[in-house]
Amino acid sequence: MNKVEEAGFTILRFVSNKHKVNVSAMTHLCGGFLTYRIEHPCDPERLLFLSFDYCHVLKNIRSQFLARELGKKGEVSSTYVKKLYDLQKGWIVKPVRSLTRKHVYPNNIEKMNVKRAVEVFSPDVTAALEFLKDQAGHGSHPSFAFAGPAIAFMKNIFRWFTLHDTSSKVEHIQQRFPDARHYDSPEDDRLEWLNVTFPMYIEELKKNAASPEGFLTTETYEALLLTTYSTAACVRYLLVTEKFFFVITRTFSSDPIESMFGTLRRSLGCNDQLDVRLAMSGLEKLLKTGIAAASEGSNVLHTEQPEPSKGLLLTATEACNSSGELPQEAAHVLKRLKVARVPASLPTLQLSATVYVGGYIGRVIKEHVMCDSGCSLTTKPLSDQPLQQLTRNQDRGGLMYPSDKLVYVLDILRLFVETALKEDPKLKKPLRTLQEAAVPAIVDSALLSCPHSERLHHEELAQLICLKFIRPLLVNYASAATDKNDVYKSFSKTPLSRKYVKL
Repeated sequence: MNKVEEAGFTILRFVSNKHKVNVSAMTHLCGGFLTYRIEHPCDPERLLFLSFDYCHVLKNIRSQFLARELGKKGEVSSTYVKKLYDLQKGWIVKPVRSLTRKHVYPNNIEKMNVKRAVEVFSPDVTAALEFLKDQAGHGSHPSFAFAGPAIAFMKNIFRWFTLHDTSSKVEHIQQRFPDARHYDSPEDDRLEWLNVTFPMYIEELKKNAASPEGFLTTETYEALLLTTYSTAACVRYLLVTEKFFFVITRTFSSDPIESMFGTLRRSLGCNDQLDVRLAMSGLEKLLKTGIAAASEGSNVLHTEQPEPSKGLLLTATEACNSSGELPQEAAHVLKRLKVARVPASLPTLQLSATVYVGGYIGRVIKEHVMCDSGCSLTTKPLSDQPLQQLTRNQDRGGLMYPSDKLVYVLDILRLFVETALKEDPKLKKPLRTLQEAAVPAIVDSALLSCPHSERLHHEELAQLICLKFIRPLLVNYASAATDKNDVYKSFSKTPLSRKYVKL
């Protein structure tokens, strides 16, 4: 620290992960008792703030949330998230599109991903769980009626992460999300929440736990509180003492440095502690290649063309044998569009997810189709309709709500795509084939027919609806197939040998 200060830098905050060496160093700086604020070793008139990296803390909380039953009688449980995943994994219209096996059943190396840890606690998941809780016994399983404490825990953890991850001065405007706003006042209510409300909630959760297994580990609990107090105090110090105009907390993270460590661990193939030989080998690889993270698509030219596997050749042969014609069962589904009135339907989670997507379709129609009648046919005002609850739970003031006619058309299209892919999973050019069959059916239907427009306008509207709706369904279908065939080995206990984890 003296060398860094002599070079002209000013050290205000010390951030590290929870490794025992770093904890020992921080404890030594604090004089034997770990705290979030001490007298600066280089200048007694200044303060030095100590903290753990909030990304590491979040990943630890996520892992323990998935593995333990927290709170009183295990009321804060990840069972509801896992049930939601099992419920929607076979659907092509998903209420939580990003929820995969890697989120709820991550292996050792997958636990390193911060984005998936954030998505476990995201508003998409809590909104779906709130819908299932309110519809328990009607449109969902009665067990979801007890999901309230788990939802509250997930909301608090997500807000805690958001307050530690503010990144710009315009993000809160674009997202209509006040928690993402930069800090420019020491009297900010969010700082009070970090200092008082959130620690009180965690203390209450700890108090209600009947056993040590019913709460976070001691290390994670201490790191969570230390990081929370340190962030609030450091933001106030920068605004009041250092006269900063504003503070964005993402710069407090040590993630750029940790990305290098993550690259070293990924090169090993597991998340265990590296020995000297592996660390040196990984560092040499970084210096020679200049690549600190693996890209999704390789940018290296191969000197030899790899031979395709027999399984791929067999799949390609079967695909060539496919006729490419639309199955008759799927064509019969489109006949349901020949109705004059929309039938009543129960507020199921899948249909509510269709309503959420329908709001996006309505916005696309408003932006691309210059027709007021078409917009009035496809959208409607906000109401207390149960089908709109999933959308209302995520609405910050910028979402649109589809009309009952558009929801019915989209639900028939969903059933049409499901039937076609079920009868012929290797359908040739599926987007074009499905769209060519669905567009005439929507044009001939009286549900979305505008009385003041020509047939060409109807075709344009139908093509836009089919393209924007069917394409993500095909992506979800492919993702579900990938998730289903994912090779994964779960362990009820941590194996004694690391070789099993690496394999």
